[in-house]
Amino acid sequence: MVERAKERLKTDGVEAEIQVKDVRDMPFESGSFDAVYSACTLELFDTSDIPEVLEECKRVLKEKGRLVIASLRRGGTRKFKNG
Repeated sequence: MVERAKERLKTDGVEAEIQVKDVRDMPFESGSFDAVYSACTLELFDTSDIPEVLEECKRVLKEKGRLVIASLRRGGTRKFKNG
């Protein structure tokens, strides 16, 4: 996944560094990021670990930073009506 992301960034002309780290103990200074984005990852943690994950995300965000979380719904998919 990391290699695919690097290829896509290069194709899109985006300069970024990709690192794979444990979100429960990120090696970044407090207040380092304007935003933290997490997609389909909270589901991978035990429920008891989620507060620690969120606190670590909060720690590395700048004071006015944004945390964005996209999460899957447990128990199957939700059906939407057209219109």
